[in-house]
Amino acid sequence: MQTIKRKPIAGAALPLLLIISLFIACSPDKSAKPSATAPDQAQTENNADGTIDSHEDGDVNDLSVVESEEKTINQANAIVCKLPDTIDAFTPVEIHLEPAPDPSWRIEYNWFVDNSHISGVSTQILPKEYVLPKAWLRCQVTIKDINSDYHLNTLRSDQVQISPLPPEMGSISLPELPLPGQLRFKLMASDPNEPENSPNQTLSYFLEEPESENIIVDKESGEISWSIDLETAKRLGPKVTLRFRVESSWGTSISSSFDIPLTTEGEPVSEKNEEIK
Repeated sequence: MQTIKRKPIAGAALPLLLIISLFIACSPDKSAKPSATAPDQAQTENNADGTIDSHEDGDVNDLSVVESEEKTINQANAIVCKLPDTIDAFTPVEIHLEPAPDPSWRIEYNWFVDNSHISGVSTQILPKEYVLPKAWLRCQVTIKDINSDYHLNTLRSDQVQISPLPPEMGSISLPELPLPGQLRFKLMASDPNEPENSPNQTLSYFLEEPESENIIVDKESGEISWSIDLETAKRLGPKVTLRFRVESSWGTSISSSFDIPLTTEGEPVSEKNEEIK
């Protein structure tokens, strides 16, 4: 039998051998074990210029950074925000944070009145012009890292209803009270919850004491009239206390009393006392 010898195709086997050689050279040796005598070799890297970078300190620093971030987040989560239990209308309001925030934090304040966001106000204290009577007030606090702007926590306060202010009593100049005679004067008061001269400035006036001396009080105007004779003056004297109450349409009130000497001479006003409700 004649044997036919095939001639190898020039250059065909060389690339295949080269690929196999590269594959073997690049494959990791699974049987190799880490050296116990040279731990630093696994944590260093040769640079092109011959210097060596060590990763051992970097790993420790990275761990410290992670622990610091976790501590910061935990501190931010422990913060509590609280509004005052009672808030009077047209009085600046401050939101309190406990415990005190870290100086490395940036705090953002968002205020809401009747669930409407107040734009342009991002401070810890809400100006008084936004503190409206009977409105519901709340604040949302956002805590971020001052350098990275990383969000740490968002807090929301409870809603607190703003208390309207009581009426304000004006000064009263009482005329002389001749005996027997008639006392006439007018109570002057205003409602600080409403703009001056507002049609909503609705106040009501009442007599609290004395109840049975025929003192007439106009509920709407606050005008007072009292006819007094000598017998009544002797019975009540040497002075009588007149006590009045003024109520606003907001449900607030103020009481004011006057001591009137029952004499035939001098000014009949000695002092005025007020009680707010």
